[in-house]
Amino acid sequence: MTEKELKRALFDIKFEYMMHTPEEREALYEEYLKKRGEIRKELAKLIREQREKEVKTK
Repeated sequence: MTEKELKRALFDIKFEYMMHTPEEREALYEEYLKKRGEIRKELAKLIREQREKEVKTK
């Protein structure tokens, strides 16, 4: 996935989570955190790789 796609996925997960009632959100919280964590980890990895590539080309 690209950086833009990963950022969009983060937004979509948060939006979907927030569309539930507070009671439903409480039940879905662990799953939400897991999905969010996976995407954030992938996004961080992608950004780190891009910056490392930039440094190598300079």
